[in-house]
Amino acid sequence: MARITGKNAKIKGELSHTSVATDTVMLDSGDHITYSFQSYWYEQTTPLRVKVNGAIQASNTYTVSWYDGKIIFNSAKNPTDVVQVCFFDYSTLADIGDMFNWVIDAKLDVIPVTAFQDQFRVQLSGFRNWTASAEGYHVSAFWFHTFNIARLFYFEFYPDTSGAEKFIGAGFVDFGVNCAFDSVVKSPVSINGSGGLYRTT
Repeated sequence: MARITGKNAKIKGELSHTSVATDTVMLDSGDHITYSFQSYWYEQTTPLRVKVNGAIQASNTYTVSWYDGKIIFNSAKNPTDVVQVCFFDYSTLADIGDMFNWVIDAKLDVIPVTAFQDQFRVQLSGFRNWTASAEGYHVSAFWFHTFNIARLFYFEFYPDTSGAEKFIGAGFVDFGVNCAFDSVVKSPVSINGSGGLYRTT
């Protein structure tokens, strides 16, 4: 198990969920390798359809960056090339609030397969998963109302307040309220990750 800790984190909620079923033009980042459209694509097992100037591209010629809605090609395209993508879902997000003192636990399930004749333990890797916890200041009933909905939320975890590094993932939230008599009201948050946890700088 890997444990990551940090100072600040942001919570984002979904304003809308859109399914893209037609070829949609992506924006060139300027290097002619990375192209983007919106953000926070839903990670899926079914293939996207990526086209360059109308020609469908083989999936081994690019990488999909789901958490920020990008297609990254193995080699640069021409500046005049038109890149389009189809058959994916994305979310439009809104900031809900900030958290602090967060901890992420990234885990790997292991499956023992040690046979009778083996002299050392043998194991296979299983599913990966992650959980997190953090705190926030309780400011109004808005917090409770927001987290009382059984839906995915999106998180950006920052190890340092001044750095560009962050961990991004989606998950479900358990929410509570904690208050000592002579202290401010704090809201502990527990997060059960759904899908991948990504690091970006």
